[in-house]
Amino acid sequence: MRLPSAASRGDEAYLTEDQLARILRDTEGDLHEILTFLARTGARPKEARMLEARHLFGDKVIFPKSESKGERDQRVIHFPDEVVALVQRLRLKRPTGPLFLNGDKPWTAKALAERCNGFTPYQLRHSFATLAILRGVDLQTIAILMGHSNLKMLSKVYQHIQRCDQHLRSGLERIVA
Repeated sequence: MRLPSAASRGDEAYLTEDQLARILRDTEGDLHEILTFLARTGARPKEARMLEARHLFGDKVIFPKSESKGERDQRVIHFPDEVVALVQRLRLKRPTGPLFLNGDKPWTAKALAERCNGFTPYQLRHSFATLAILRGVDLQTIAILMGHSNLKMLSKVYQHIQRCDQHLRSGLERIVA
């Protein structure tokens, strides 16, 4: 499955809704599980690879400060219902150690990247944020869901939305309505 990315310049590389749907439709097993988690939560690939049952609290993951990027704050990742069911099933299969496995071994960054033919695991995170912005989710909510401490990162990384005429037109129509 080789996909051209919808945008491919540096941090703004993301996949369209159709491309995401195709990826999830055309993958199965261990790869499908971790890609679904990444696409539906906006988690960093490293967070998915290190996720264990001990991090699960109902419909969210909580990584303690010591295991979070930057080690300043705990990292909370919220789940939609689809992912709640996925991680609950994995938790029963794997009560200790990483939930997402590549066969019988934990995923490595290299192994995951090699299995993502034509896109990168990180593009799923960028796609999550881009699609949320295009659907009108407020930036503060997106920043919190993605684990950013403020809006600077969103403003910097997702500035490509400024060039999306349809999104800008939609915003304009909501303003003048």
